[in-house]
Amino acid sequence: MVGHYNDIEDMLWTDSSGRSWRQTVANLRHRYCLLFLTSGILRCESLTKADLSDHLSFYLPQRDQDIHPMLLLIMQIPEGKVNNGRTLFGRATRHKLPQFCPVGALAMYLQCRFHVTREFNNFTIEDWCTNSRWIDIKLLLGLPTNNLCHLGRKLGTKTLELLEEESESIRRMGQWNPSVFDNYYSTKLPIGSIRKLAGYVSKSNIYYNTRTTVNPNDALLRSTPMGSFVYTALDGVLEQAQIHRGGYDTAIHFLRCLAELNKVFLQDAAALLCVKEERSNHFMYQNLAVLESQAFYDFKGQMASAIRHEVSPLDATVESVLPGVLEIQQTTHSMVEQLGGKVDRFHEAVHEAVHEATRSISEDVTRKLQGLCNHLKRCLDDKQMEGNRRRKLAHCFTSIGQLLNMSELDDAESDGDTRHEPERTFAGNNLFESNEQDPSTEPFESEEQGLSTGPNATSATTVAISRTRVSGCSTVTSPEKRLAPKYHSLKEILDDWQDPNNGFLVLDKKYGRNWRKDWSDSQKTSFSRLSRIYSAVVKYIESKPDHNEALEELEDVFKKKRLSVRGMVCFFQAEGYLHVQKSRGRTKQQQSADDAIEV
Repeated sequence: MVGHYNDIEDMLWTDSSGRSWRQTVANLRHRYCLLFLTSGILRCESLTKADLSDHLSFYLPQRDQDIHPMLLLIMQIPEGKVNNGRTLFGRATRHKLPQFCPVGALAMYLQCRFHVTREFNNFTIEDWCTNSRWIDIKLLLGLPTNNLCHLGRKLGTKTLELLEEESESIRRMGQWNPSVFDNYYSTKLPIGSIRKLAGYVSKSNIYYNTRTTVNPNDALLRSTPMGSFVYTALDGVLEQAQIHRGGYDTAIHFLRCLAELNKVFLQDAAALLCVKEERSNHFMYQNLAVLESQAFYDFKGQMASAIRHEVSPLDATVESVLPGVLEIQQTTHSMVEQLGGKVDRFHEAVHEAVHEATRSISEDVTRKLQGLCNHLKRCLDDKQMEGNRRRKLAHCFTSIGQLLNMSELDDAESDGDTRHEPERTFAGNNLFESNEQDPSTEPFESEEQGLSTGPNATSATTVAISRTRVSGCSTVTSPEKRLAPKYHSLKEILDDWQDPNNGFLVLDKKYGRNWRKDWSDSQKTSFSRLSRIYSAVVKYIESKPDHNEALEELEDVFKKKRLSVRGMVCFFQAEGYLHVQKSRGRTKQQQSADDAIEV
């Protein structure tokens, strides 16, 4: 049974977290009975017959080896099974662990009870000065007494036996068969047994309880259900006692006991959350306003700091040998904590400064990069404009050359020379303004798929006009027109094909293939791809109702996907506007084309 003591307390605490105050108060009462009967080795009828006024609390004289003062809660037992006309006493002190503290259990029970009943809220000073109006109020009501209620008395005895306490001390603690010494001379306060039942089992008999040193402020003390009346009543009774030069001792001691229990309640409620955080969802914590206030939250932080740096028995032994060393240690620890706070603030300041500097540098770099991007964009625009100017200049030279050729032909006719004049047919400025047969349907050679441009190629199409004399006559030969090394848009391709003066359509119409017979294989391959792209563009635009919009769509595809000439061929093959010839096997070029289509 002793091994399940923790489970019994935990079950009573869990059951006290009900959905109503009735269930909560009842189970907190049962928990108090278990803890107080075990610590005091009492019979249950001692509590059921007890009044609130039977309680008294005081501090024992502090010994040299004790770290903290020891609070005793005394309950007089005027009648009982073995009283025999004598007054016996139940006594206990604050346990080292808040979950097993009988004094804290009584404080929690009374706080919740006074919150519900408000039995003392309307009491006046006159009521407190009249003992008959409050002295017979019972501690417990409605608690049956049977053999099971002696559980605490049995548990306390067995616990002392397991802790190897002397039998004489156990007999005195349980008040069995009192001797003449016990009847007339003994104080019946076996302090060693009381200490051990409070969790202090060391042979050094050192008492230390850190949570008793953390005191709540006056505002927090008066915000509890018990504190709302006890301090005002105590001050009033003390004032009356001073006026009447004495008296009212019973009321004063009782109210002081309630005031001490009120402080114990706040200390144990905060300490219980520090050692058992899962109990924060208890009905009492969620429904008592004082336990949800900011003041209690701050007090709980102070309690957590104190428990975290709690004095150990070893420190107590050192204190007994070197008095004052713990105070020095605590002072040093406080200074270290203050220094740690300064270091933390300095770290935060440095972190903020580094963050601000990083942000400033990032903004500066971003601004400079943006300026560089704008400069590069302007350079690219200037380069594109330069390319357009060169192309226009090439067109001008082409027109001048044609005019010179026509002038020489006219001169030759006037001299009576026989001359073969090539047919001149020009395509319109717009792709669909010409009524001539679409040259894209003419067969072109289908060279190997590949695009290669030399490093010395110019950035725009160049045209040169050469003239020779045959049989003493001026003869016009095919022009030397070269492909641009790279096309940046679909419009540039269409301009090269539809130029009315020197476009690919015009040159093929006038000279056939002779004007590009000196081209390299890579240039011929590029020209073949351009012819297929031109044919596919014509088919695509003719399939759309709005030709200009269709042309803009293709231009967007060309720019967004950054397609090369070969990529455009693959694109139109995938869209079905170009025929793909079947081969005996897959070549590397076809695999590359398939990869481009997937992209």
